[in-house]
Amino acid sequence: MNSEQALPAVKKGRIIDFSITKAAFEGKGLGKVGEFAIFVKHTAPGDLIRARIIRKKKKFAEGILLELLEPSSLRVEPLCRHAGVCGGCNWQHISYEQELLFKQEHVQDHFRRIGGFEDLVAEEALGAPEPYYYRNKMEYSFGDRRWLTGEEITSEREIENKDFALGLHVPGRYDRILNLEECHLQIPVSFEIMDALRSYALEHHIPPYNTHKHEGFLRNVIIRTTVHTDDLMVNLVTASESPEIIDPLFGWLKKTFPGITTAIHTVNATRSPSSDGHPFTVRWGPGFIEE
Repeated sequence: MNSEQALPAVKKGRIIDFSITKAAFEGKGLGKVGEFAIFVKHTAPGDLIRARIIRKKKKFAEGILLELLEPSSLRVEPLCRHAGVCGGCNWQHISYEQELLFKQEHVQDHFRRIGGFEDLVAEEALGAPEPYYYRNKMEYSFGDRRWLTGEEITSEREIENKDFALGLHVPGRYDRILNLEECHLQIPVSFEIMDALRSYALEHHIPPYNTHKHEGFLRNVIIRTTVHTDDLMVNLVTASESPEIIDPLFGWLKKTFPGITTAIHTVNATRSPSSDGHPFTVRWGPGFIEE
């Protein structure tokens, strides 16, 4: 198939079967139809896939994975059930060792293709001692527009609490929250705190924030941890003061998680999604952590 034959087939909305031949950035795989490059997230070199074109530019297109027709031998089973939907991790479908090789290739390709250094050989990428539970900060978002996965939509079971979610934003959607059932980015107590806060909010009927209507109460929970000390910070961001809600909530939080060394309440009464630069109150502890 030559490029003149292939180009008309690559247009927005078209469903195409093709092979992934190269690893690109952010967990994307690169395949070609003729000479036309197509990038698809959550794919790996060696995959034969079926994808829908969602965006087309002059020299390349982007697609979404509809079906894995033949999996690559490079694939591994992701640790997290949310891999492929969540924006927190991009490479869980590939072994960490293979991910490092891909990133080394990316560096070398940039120096050669963009910089013109033909003889450059990139050093091996230095891997982290622990590819999971490494982050020292996580910012989870509350929302009343829960993102339903394809599995949830097609299942016959009833989805509970569809108007309440606590987790991470779905990539490309500022108003949709993936309700996390697990997370392996920060130490386990981070998810335990997040999960307990979700249960508390549901039990006490505390409404999540709606970005469109600028209504609701709970906006974010930010958890910071340390490696060399036992410090642990929780910063709860709400849309208003409301001491009748906040006082018992922080009392419950301190009793349930005595390992929290400092807790902060931030009030973001604006439409801005950023949790920085707003009035805050230190509920207990020094208001900071030391590493």
